[in-house]
Amino acid sequence: MQQQIKDLQQKDDIKTAKIIELEQQKQHLDEKINELEEALLQQQAAATKQSMETAKEITKKTDYVAMEPSFKIDFNLIPFLILPPAIKDLMKQFEAQGYHILLTGSATYSNNPSDYDFITDAPEPNKILPCAASPDKLGLSQLFHDQLQMPIDISYRPTEVFTNIEKFQQEAKSRVINSDTLFVDSDGNGYDPLQCGVAVTSGDNACEFIDGNDELLKNDPIQILRIIRRCAENNFLLGASSIQLIKANAKYVSQLKPREFWQEMSKLLLRGFAHQSFVLLHTTNVLESLFPDYQVTFITDQRYKNVILNLLTMLQNIDHKPSMEALCGHLFAGSLIWAIKKEQIPTKNFPQKLDTLINQSLFACFNIEEIKTTALQIAPNFLPKSHYGSKPRNYAPTVFDQKPTTAKPVQQKSTSQATKSVVKVKPTEETTINTTTTAKTM
Repeated sequence: MQQQIKDLQQKDDIKTAKIIELEQQKQHLDEKINELEEALLQQQAAATKQSMETAKEITKKTDYVAMEPSFKIDFNLIPFLILPPAIKDLMKQFEAQGYHILLTGSATYSNNPSDYDFITDAPEPNKILPCAASPDKLGLSQLFHDQLQMPIDISYRPTEVFTNIEKFQQEAKSRVINSDTLFVDSDGNGYDPLQCGVAVTSGDNACEFIDGNDELLKNDPIQILRIIRRCAENNFLLGASSIQLIKANAKYVSQLKPREFWQEMSKLLLRGFAHQSFVLLHTTNVLESLFPDYQVTFITDQRYKNVILNLLTMLQNIDHKPSMEALCGHLFAGSLIWAIKKEQIPTKNFPQKLDTLINQSLFACFNIEEIKTTALQIAPNFLPKSHYGSKPRNYAPTVFDQKPTTAKPVQQKSTSQATKSVVKVKPTEETTINTTTTAKTM
């Protein structure tokens, strides 16, 4: 019996020794793996550093600004092109590291850009700026410049875009509207590799689609509303070929999702150029395709009373399609703001049916679940308080009359206190007239 116990103990000792040996081997392998991984990381870091240094040498050897004279624009013709100090400082930070950076998009031609878009040949994992954001959406304004409250988008492009004219032209062709093909450096020099934006900067004020392709507007009809907004905001003319192109595809606008419709119509009609937008929507047959029974006097007759009464007629005749209802609400809001602020119409002269129009148009928007939140934020701003008398209008009683929710009392040792839960909504430009989101917008 004792011999058996001794044999079992020997077996256990052998097994324990084997386990210890295997653990030591595993530890040794782990150390070897760690060494290999560390060596690999060092090699990758060295390769990345080498490629960055090579890219810097290439860009230093090539003067991308020295383009042919035909690619340069006299930006003295558009006096509103002023680079804010914050933007110029941002561009100089890139240039100080030996990289190229160009401003493009709406900031190159608009006196009221909604954002700032850049292209640069800096490496995608951008180490130039101390910013822990994703490389395609850098929230630099809050980090660097308190006075610049604008979103900044930076797109990374290879060095060849800046050193090869053909590549630069391809970059420009990836855009939709000719005025988007303009590029500006930190000194305010402008470049137009496709010669599409010359009309915009020469005073001709012509704006066209780069590629007059029916498929573009059929597959992405929101571009119709965007080019109309572009022209209305900057007082551009819409080129003849673009007018015909939009007329042929205006019917596709009604296929937009309600939220897309809401956002784009907000930009068109709530930014102070509502009347110009109405004229272009009429000229391109967009309104006619959405409202076959609308009256031309809605656009041509500037007497506010006819404008509002025609809107009321249109509102009563719509067939309750979500996009139609959303559009009608915006048409009303835009024309009303235009009538009050631009034409200085006394509020005492408003027609008696105004209350009915307000309620019907806003209710139409509130009935669309996708845009209800935005409607709640925009609706109180349709009319300033001074314009609707001492007693506020009851825009949407089923929505606005809701009381803040009250949580159950929290029992403590000696007292109980009911805590009210109130959600504070801070309206922002993003919620009322948005875009980038992010996906990238114009």
